[in-house]
Amino acid sequence: MHPVRHIQFTNELRFERPREEVFDKFLQTDKWFQISYGQERLKSVVNERRVGGQIYEDWGEGTGKLYGTIGWWDPPNGYSTISQMLGGGITLNHRYEFDDDSGATVLRHELSAFGPMSEEMAEGIEDHGSLQSFEAQLHSWIERDEVIPPPEL
Repeated sequence: MHPVRHIQFTNELRFERPREEVFDKFLQTDKWFQISYGQERLKSVVNERRVGGQIYEDWGEGTGKLYGTIGWWDPPNGYSTISQMLGGGITLNHRYEFDDDSGATVLRHELSAFGPMSEEMAEGIEDHGSLQSFEAQLHSWIERDEVIPPPEL
């Protein structure tokens, strides 16, 4: 059993687009995240945009991977999700806030992870959980409507 750890960090990214547009385009994760547990089986990424809604990979015929359940939903101000990592009992909490800044938008992301995890698992959460790891993809999609390949993580 791995030691129980708590990881917490905050990211901030600024986009030269209105808040409503950034909020909507951020939820189109298949355009910027582009990493899939299902790989070639992936049919779509579903975002049920409501409190209690789920965000998941749909692999078809009822199969897939649940990313999280929405606990707070207040478009275009923000939303939060809670999820469990694949096995191991690690709970992840994500909070995304979208602040208007003179016609631009500041996206603030807070991540908290708690549970038994190895050093390698903790590093993976920090890499994959950080929006800064996907900054180029986010700016390309949100500001220019261009999809570019994800970074090698």
